[in-house]
Amino acid sequence: MLSFKLYVINLLLLLLLTGQLLTDPALSTSKIDFINNIIAKVQNERPVETLLFMKRRTDINCPLQEISPVGLATLRLDERTVVNVKQLFNSEALALVCMSELADSQLLTTVAQNLDRMREARIVILSQVRPSNLEEFLRIVSEQANEYSLVNLIVLHSTLYNFEGSISAYRLQPFPSPIFESVLDINDGPIFPKVWLNFRGKTAVILPDLSPPRSMLITNPRTGEQKLGGSSDRFIMEFAQKNNINLQWHHNLSDIGGMDISDVFNITKEGHIDLPIRPFVQTLWPPTANMEYANVISFLNVFVIVPCGKEMRIGDVYVGLKTYSTIVLGSYFMLAIIETLFVCATNQIFRRRPLLTYSTLVLNLRALAGVMGLPIPFRRHRTSFSLHQIIMVMGVFSLVLSSYFNANLSTLLTKHPQLKQIQNFEELRRSGLSVLFDRSFKVVLKKEIGKINFDKLLPNVEYLPTKQYENKILTLNTSYAYHMHTNIWEVLDRYQKSHNRIVLCKSHELKLLGDAPHNNILKKNSVYREAFLDFVHNTNRFGLRNYWEFTAGQNMMSNVHSRLANTSPEVNQEFKPMPLNFEDFKWLWKLLGICYGVAGLVFIGEICIGHWQKKRADRGAFIPTQYIP
Repeated sequence: MLSFKLYVINLLLLLLLTGQLLTDPALSTSKIDFINNIIAKVQNERPVETLLFMKRRTDINCPLQEISPVGLATLRLDERTVVNVKQLFNSEALALVCMSELADSQLLTTVAQNLDRMREARIVILSQVRPSNLEEFLRIVSEQANEYSLVNLIVLHSTLYNFEGSISAYRLQPFPSPIFESVLDINDGPIFPKVWLNFRGKTAVILPDLSPPRSMLITNPRTGEQKLGGSSDRFIMEFAQKNNINLQWHHNLSDIGGMDISDVFNITKEGHIDLPIRPFVQTLWPPTANMEYANVISFLNVFVIVPCGKEMRIGDVYVGLKTYSTIVLGSYFMLAIIETLFVCATNQIFRRRPLLTYSTLVLNLRALAGVMGLPIPFRRHRTSFSLHQIIMVMGVFSLVLSSYFNANLSTLLTKHPQLKQIQNFEELRRSGLSVLFDRSFKVVLKKEIGKINFDKLLPNVEYLPTKQYENKILTLNTSYAYHMHTNIWEVLDRYQKSHNRIVLCKSHELKLLGDAPHNNILKKNSVYREAFLDFVHNTNRFGLRNYWEFTAGQNMMSNVHSRLANTSPEVNQEFKPMPLNFEDFKWLWKLLGICYGVAGLVFIGEICIGHWQKKRADRGAFIPTQYIP
């Protein structure tokens, strides 16, 4: 009986001692200060806007329940509660997780669900497992970190309640395979360094789609070696080299030629591609559960390009001058009428013989000299200041008109104008010109333009495989109109202008899709996200991406330059020196013949009119003699 009482007394003393340890304010203050210091240090490294405290529902010893930070949104969750932190709050989050035994490592599953699509979030695990189980605990956590793509994770291990004693820190090194490394002094250096600056040879799967100018093979003219030379190819290779990443092809390059955009998208959305080479329009290719759009690299315009208006022949140029000829003819008759009326008015004022002849309304040398810019004689009208003034006006008018006419004629003969090209969809339909489309865009374009009936908008559409379509357009085949997007058009237009082969033109009224965001796609919860976004920002900031796109465009057009020389007609031949031949003077001979013929007719007309005027004057001067008987 006495031994039983002693046992009860010892048990009560033990319980009192345990309660004192649990409620000791000194120990409690030590725990709170330690955790607050961790939070403050992490926040100094990078701002924290959301705190996520997690523990098992049955864990009553977790010190996180006593932490109440000021100025930060705080979520206290257990293993059964899932909240989308990024959607409801933001991505600048810090998660603190209590784990006191091996089974608590399953909390990382809930943590990963709460931090969905935000693997850049930082995670601190407060571990109180037994030292004998620590190695197994770290192995389990590293396996889960690999499964859920967790990269910013650190484990702080200590014995129960003893935060003032020794604390062991283990930081996750996620690359190339997750493994924990011991941290000698947690206060020495950042708690969460930028591990994505060096992937330590981690292998990333890529899929070049060989769609120029973004992705293509170029051949070294000296060695004959082929390598990727597109703008996106260069971007990914530079990114891999900078961040120590090994690249692996998803397909052999010889097997990629038959793939179109839909095949690439299907492989990407299944999560088989780590780094993107082909961007997608988000409105046309909606994201799936296994992927996410990373960033907008450009705004894409989709439109139709058509053959440019052909250059007018020299004969058509002269025919086109009929408007100016009409102006000259109208001015001639106007000046002839004005000059004749002024002469009649002057003769009437000075009581001279009118001598009004209707022939001056048709054949008036002074009016002709006026419209031709020739000198006009003053001798016949020395006494009439009004006639002097009208002749001066005729002279100024003739100077302006002849200068305007000669300038336009010189321009038209120097650089022949082009016929009007197709400007809108109505003219495109009336022309009957076939419009070539990349077959991979068939479904998405019809879906995007379904509101206005795509088949009615463009009835003459032909869908070709991607490679066949690109071959047609890159060889500047003017037998068709083409669906086109911004990236290829910039290269094609620059090539046409630099080589004086402007045969395909763009019209603002032939737009199918305007300013659509062009995004890169990453695998959901990709470990490359932070490094990728940082590299995109830097390359855009320093202009490297523009340079790579320009170089890729040059490489693309150099590959097809030999084909262009045989298939594409040249325009604007004045830039290419050629010897003159008889055909170049054909219209000049015709014009000279017509002018000499007209001059001969005028000369004959003048002789006839002069003879007729002389006979009329002689008849008027004859006075019959009368005899007076």
